[in-house]
Amino acid sequence: MMMTPKKLNVAMAMALAMGASAASAEIEVSGYLKNETAFLTQGGQFIGEERTSLDRDDHHGDTLKFENSARIFVNGDIGESSSWHLDLNLIYDSEGVESDYQGHKLYTQNDWFREAYIDTTWGDTALRLGKQQVVWGTADGIKLLDIINPTDFREFNQNTFEDSRIPIWMANIDT
Repeated sequence: MMMTPKKLNVAMAMALAMGASAASAEIEVSGYLKNETAFLTQGGQFIGEERTSLDRDDHHGDTLKFENSARIFVNGDIGESSSWHLDLNLIYDSEGVESDYQGHKLYTQNDWFREAYIDTTWGDTALRLGKQQVVWGTADGIKLLDIINPTDFREFNQNTFEDSRIPIWMANIDT
């Protein structure tokens, strides 16, 4: 198999950046592709859209959402007691209501660089350092004390808690 110069340069740069010992480590890549499409099935107007009491503009049959996404998960080991995780969220909604939310936006559920952290242990202490979600105090789908990560309620109850939580940079130490 012949590699193009661009692909070869990228592969060499990644190998150099990861170091000689990490370059030979096993890396696991998984993911999925998803499309979410929504149409307005009844006529009418959006809240606040009516300009006069006689305004009869109609949105029947309009596309409300046409979102395509690719979630890519990459995991690898660093030595014997450490590992790393990367979660990429490549997303674009061509029918986004606000142009800012059509694609990537930092610190929302549409952030392309969703999670990136290193897990390691030191004696009886476990350390996770990086951009991550910390879940604390959930029970039967109710967020009682799950207040460490901010939440993006733009799609309200349509997303799981994991998808609506916004990962942030932090250190999580458990001993």
